[in-house]
Amino acid sequence: MRICEEAEVNPIWLLSGYGPQFKNDNQGFYKQISIKIINKISEILSINISKENSLILEDSIKNIILSSIYGINSPSSTEEKDEIEDITKENIMGANGEKEVKHNNKQIAKGSNNIQVGGNVSGGISIKTVTPKVNLSIQPPDGSIGANAMLTERITGLFNELGKRREERFGKTAYPVMYNEFKKEFSIPKNQKYTTYLLWPEARSSEIIEYLENKLSNTIKGRTIRAFDKKGHDRRYILAETGRLHKILGWTDEEYRMHLKYLFGVTSRADLNQSQLANYVEYLRQKIDEI
Repeated sequence: MRICEEAEVNPIWLLSGYGPQFKNDNQGFYKQISIKIINKISEILSINISKENSLILEDSIKNIILSSIYGINSPSSTEEKDEIEDITKENIMGANGEKEVKHNNKQIAKGSNNIQVGGNVSGGISIKTVTPKVNLSIQPPDGSIGANAMLTERITGLFNELGKRREERFGKTAYPVMYNEFKKEFSIPKNQKYTTYLLWPEARSSEIIEYLENKLSNTIKGRTIRAFDKKGHDRRYILAETGRLHKILGWTDEEYRMHLKYLFGVTSRADLNQSQLANYVEYLRQKIDEI
């Protein structure tokens, strides 16, 4: 938004590439809309708006539209608002040609696309325009973590596993705490989501993975795994254990490699470190328990 303010750049163009590049490019377009609105009001209410008042209303309506979209040039002064109200009252005419203005009984017409006013109209008419909400989806650029499906899957798996372990102790509040800790550790602003990391360069993925793995190793289950390793259950033993559990599950080489890729982003047990192997053993035992 700072870039848009300083350079008068259209934020929709900056984020999506669509529409005019600069805000000023839209001035003429919204002026035309303002004129059409004034003409429609005159037609519906059967009133004549003087050229001078028409120009004032035209500028005000244009500013309101721009303000709704960009947050600029909105009529903020009391004098300008009073002027718009006076012009509106001045041009509301009754059926007999006399001005009819009632302050206490304001009639408000609401509609989705079309508004029709019939009979005698008295009092003020409130016209409220709603700018459609624009949803912009920013795709991760090439070379970012989010552009690498395997890395994204692996980091997401680590987050899920960490959240699952913490949930056993702290309940559902474990997840927002986990995300806030991550944002604090990596200096992500409070007004941004933790998933901002998806837009970071792929080279930074190792920092995130190391952080999450350290967090996992410090959970109760992680400490249990470390204790398990200290009791003589070395890498050779764990590799043999995975083979035994594969047989119980009836998995082929292709099947267990698929699970390795899903969990850790690799297709061979040789690429796993000691902690990851221990986690994989626990994963296999859970699969057996499910059966």
